[in-house]
Amino acid sequence: MGHFSVAPESYTPEYSEYERSIDKENVRPSAYHKDWKDSSTAKRFVWGDFSCLSYTWGDPKDTRTIRIDGHEVTVGANLEAAFRSFRQQEEFRSGLMLWADALCINQDDISEKEKTIKDMQEIYLGAHTVTVWLGAGNSETDAALYTIRSFVARYSNPVEDPADVLHSELTLPPRLWFANVVYPAIVQLMDRPYWRRLWIMQEITACAPCENIYLGNHCISWTDLFVLLKSYMAFRDVMELNDEYTETLGNSVLKNVKQAYVLATSAELYRYLSGLGKLNISLKHSNVSSWLYLGRTAEVTDERDRVYGLLGLLPEYISSRVMPNYAKSVEGVYMDLAKAVIEATGCFDESFVGSTVEQSDIASWAINMRDTESRRPKNGQAGGYENPYDSFLKTGQMYCIVVRKKPTSDDPNPDESNDAAHYEFSDDGALLTVVGIHIDTVEGISGSVIKNSSPLRILDVAWKPSERPLNLRGDTTARETILRVMLADAAYVDEPHGTIFDVPFFEDFEPDATLVEELHNNGWSNILRSDAFRIFQKFRIKKGNYPLFEGKKLGEWFTRKVIPCDEEKMRKALSDTRTVSERTFFTTEKGNLGSTGVAIKEGDQVFVALGCSYPFLVRPEGDAYRIVGECYLDGFMNSEALDMVANGEANFEKIQVR
Repeated sequence: MGHFSVAPESYTPEYSEYERSIDKENVRPSAYHKDWKDSSTAKRFVWGDFSCLSYTWGDPKDTRTIRIDGHEVTVGANLEAAFRSFRQQEEFRSGLMLWADALCINQDDISEKEKTIKDMQEIYLGAHTVTVWLGAGNSETDAALYTIRSFVARYSNPVEDPADVLHSELTLPPRLWFANVVYPAIVQLMDRPYWRRLWIMQEITACAPCENIYLGNHCISWTDLFVLLKSYMAFRDVMELNDEYTETLGNSVLKNVKQAYVLATSAELYRYLSGLGKLNISLKHSNVSSWLYLGRTAEVTDERDRVYGLLGLLPEYISSRVMPNYAKSVEGVYMDLAKAVIEATGCFDESFVGSTVEQSDIASWAINMRDTESRRPKNGQAGGYENPYDSFLKTGQMYCIVVRKKPTSDDPNPDESNDAAHYEFSDDGALLTVVGIHIDTVEGISGSVIKNSSPLRILDVAWKPSERPLNLRGDTTARETILRVMLADAAYVDEPHGTIFDVPFFEDFEPDATLVEELHNNGWSNILRSDAFRIFQKFRIKKGNYPLFEGKKLGEWFTRKVIPCDEEKMRKALSDTRTVSERTFFTTEKGNLGSTGVAIKEGDQVFVALGCSYPFLVRPEGDAYRIVGECYLDGFMNSEALDMVANGEANFEKIQVR
């Protein structure tokens, strides 16, 4: 196979001049690629140009033999099918070359693989385009792509800037037609292994333009895909009108669509914001939690790639601290990731969230990339700071962590700095010491935690109501407190007739005949048929007898009165059903109310740490602790623990976590 340099000395004179004219820190990627195409018909390199292929390898046992430059080479059947299709496509027939990792990286050379992983984003960024191959097609997939192109052409409205796909607008299609015509086409497109592959994150996100998405001999454009995903997210409730596909949607397709939508949105943010590659604002200030979640849920052949496959997308101040090393254990790689995040940000939000899967073979502060179910509470500032990405969403400004320390008798004028004084790793890296404040101890628990994954998982947690009366903290009501605790959202505000408490309560999974008629006559039928409501109904029945404020059990806080349904408000209220249903209540020895999504036990201790936006649970283990995980504890989500220290009601202490 031929070797072609992409170094500057291989640039054509026209492209060299264009490169010199670009301000790479301030140019938008979309403008960078468009302006070059509009300004010149010349090639970028003296030997031509290339597209990077984004695809799945498929079954390693299913291979084909092809001939390249007179040499026989064995490749996967899926790659061979792509080559056959591309031979018919004009862009490749006219001389555009193709970069495919299976052929362009020596898969038997571990050191070459480790080096290329660090360069992968640069390779895909440096391409003329990225070409997506979903697999071989047939008459059904051909019809599906035709339907998708027709739908986009008919119902998407052009925007002022054609390159600004992110802000594309949609006309509402007929609901029944979308469910029975467009949705089957979405299934054909999205029910494929490609969308579960981890490496596509950096292949189609921070890269050259992804113009064509091939399925067999036909394709749709990137714009078609984005509009399609956007339309699904806007109209996904109509899927209940198509019984044939509901079960499929509830499993792999739904997951694939959600992940693809996150990736597509991230890709469009990258193209729309200024800066090329790691200079781009979207990568400088990327949502680490979102990338980690996608890394957890993707399919990989090597578990270490859940970390290494993200390095091109994580901010450089994090990714530069992780060196790919396939000789390391999986557990060691997860610890490297956690240490890199902590050292780069001073933030424990990703490490103290805890794990819902077994983690006895790894440090409890490590980021367990096998766990897809962990979620941190929202909008907290428990340790004196707000999660940097939450702040970026609100203000557009990103900052390094600044721990707000309260004056004490020993230190009346504490500095506010972004140094690492609030944590320390042991020499062997296994023990983490943090500065924290002990808040309370768990006493009562409302039973098991149910994770609505496929298959369903149940974390075995004891049912142990406490007879201790609960305290209301701050200027709030019991109703609003319970809502904040259920939603694990410190900023949640009660809205009359617009919360989950306003969904009429009934004791069984289905209402009786008389109540059904009353609910139907008041417009509740669509809500009660929704998957979100069914999940929520199971939760409130299961937890309904748990005692809360004013001697009332959880079930008694829901209305029994059936009033006309405001469907828009109720759908919004139930949009966080998964968060609510996957948590359990707990009460403490001091009469506080909280919730968590991990396997909590009586006697677990609640701490607040400098550098963590939420309180967290720990469990004593010898002379140290193990992290149990996140929790929401009402009255301690907004730096109240630091006020207690300032008032002499609590003390900072160093705790060791292993």
